[in-house]
Amino acid sequence: MLHYLTAAGLIAHTVFWGLGLAWLVVPRIWRHWWWALAPGLGVALQSAVVWVGAHTSLPGTNSYALASELIPLALLALAARSGWPRVRPHLQRARVAVGWIAIAVVGGWALLWPLAQRGAWTLTAASLGSCDHADYAAGTRVFQEFSRDDRTGFLGLPEVTQVGSADNFFDVCLRLNHFTPSALLAHHGAVFGFQSHQLINVAAVALVLMNAALVAMLGRVALGFRGWLAWLPVALYVLSPVGAYAVYQAALGQLYGAQGIALLTLAVIGARRFGRSGRWPWPWAPLMLAGFWILAGSYNFILTVALSPALAWLLVDALRRRDWRGPLRVVGVVLAALVACAALFWGRFDGLIERFQLFEKYNFGWPMPVLSPEGWLGLVRDPALHAWPFPVR
Repeated sequence: MLHYLTAAGLIAHTVFWGLGLAWLVVPRIWRHWWWALAPGLGVALQSAVVWVGAHTSLPGTNSYALASELIPLALLALAARSGWPRVRPHLQRARVAVGWIAIAVVGGWALLWPLAQRGAWTLTAASLGSCDHADYAAGTRVFQEFSRDDRTGFLGLPEVTQVGSADNFFDVCLRLNHFTPSALLAHHGAVFGFQSHQLINVAAVALVLMNAALVAMLGRVALGFRGWLAWLPVALYVLSPVGAYAVYQAALGQLYGAQGIALLTLAVIGARRFGRSGRWPWPWAPLMLAGFWILAGSYNFILTVALSPALAWLLVDALRRRDWRGPLRVVGVVLAALVACAALFWGRFDGLIERFQLFEKYNFGWPMPVLSPEGWLGLVRDPALHAWPFPVR
């Protein structure tokens, strides 16, 4: 039972962080999609808060997570003061949301059922063999319990904890590794009182279900699905064995990457349709910025291909309508959002450059080979490593 309640709590907590922001920054024509867009905006805002906190001397999210809950609360109050959205979804659009909820309940139960067999009130994690569980658990403890200047809680010499220019495990997680998954696990863990390892699989299930809302929106906005047909891609996504594999492989970075790509694609589609009247599509820039930050924070090297579906859609639209000025305006807004994201979170973009340099240094091909935990540790400076830089008390 605890697994189901925790997954629901993680989804509700993420939506709470993004709801006020969605009502404030999403263009009015799309505000009836708040239930699909709020999770992504919540992820972006929540991880940005942890990013700022990680650059201070505060001793981890345990020291500021509860106080930071005032930020989404203030945004909700501001949204209420400026006037709640008066645009109500049509009945057909409401059915899409109801269908997503029904499929999410069934899919969430199926994904969590194997974990729940451990015990009704025992929260645990499982892995099919991926070493990412240990990676995320260690990163979560780093951001939850330690400050950036704290070195007393780490085992290992510099030759153990150094990767490239990062000479400690904290900076590895901040700049070079998947920041957002560990940061959000740390924030959720501090709020709900869980240990780092307990939330990994449950957070993956919550991500699959939240991403399914964007799948529903893409089916309606990009493909024009209506009625029961709008539920079909949602069901295929949630009930796919690929999603179950992602959950039990702890593919949090990849799942966050999917969310960022979906947000970017939707923002480009909305911006292009808005700009057909000759206006600059700036109202969609906040969604683009959120998408870029989710990608940069979670799976930053996927930024190199993240715009592929959006640009392909723009190209087809330009060829079909024989209009290049409108798509070029959208590209201009996309580039402005990317530059703004790089300026605000330069450490992740600087880390992207170094990450590719590390790939080249260790002669990795693409796709990368499957590595054992010992092989993953070979990425660091000393190939003869025998210790893992876990933080300890």
